[in-house]
Amino acid sequence: MTARYRSATHVIAAQGAGRLESVQLRHGDRVETLACDRLAVGFGLVPNAELGRLLGCATAQDVDGKTVLAVDARQATSLPGVFAAGECTGAGGVELSMAEGRIAGLAATGQTVAQPALAERARWAAFARRLAQHFSLSPALKKLAQADTIFCRCEDVAYADCRRLQRLDRGQTGHPLRHGRLPGPGLRRSGAAFVGLANALPAPAALARARGHAQPHGREPITYYSRNH
Repeated sequence: MTARYRSATHVIAAQGAGRLESVQLRHGDRVETLACDRLAVGFGLVPNAELGRLLGCATAQDVDGKTVLAVDARQATSLPGVFAAGECTGAGGVELSMAEGRIAGLAATGQTVAQPALAERARWAAFARRLAQHFSLSPALKKLAQADTIFCRCEDVAYADCRRLQRLDRGQTGHPLRHGRLPGPGLRRSGAAFVGLANALPAPAALARARGHAQPHGREPITYYSRNH
């Protein structure tokens, strides 16, 4: 069977009884159902700059408006002696990450960064910009997530779980997060699940911004939660 490339089309639902049997595709105003037993979807990446932000590193906006750590030509952050490379400075693929890492490693150890290393980074950074330009997400895709949409499949963390965690972080339930402990039996599933919630949080946060919801305050998400409290 010859694969068919469909532009301006996205999956809106996966259907089946116990296994995947079909998918619904939206193309403009038209919805089409296709038989399907394998599905892989990708909606881009949200850079995780949490560690650098906790340290106090300055941030910037990357080519598609996501928050990343700000670095100079040597991959140095705003903090002396702290260098950053890869996803936290903007998701651009493994080649760009490796090029940035080489420059950061040389600079951090006081070595001269040769022109070929800079040229390699510039090459892959230009490629990343082209990808961001030609494959930018439609605003409609940022409104697809429903309450039961899984954000962390390893721990079965759903969008509703992440949104509740954000409300807890803002203290809207009357029980703000303190010392890494989540109140309420509904969120005491397992220590690993809470780590999954924290790891998954940047994605629903990005969706919340797209939907105009209020955001948590400036403190970064806590990445460890007690399973017993």
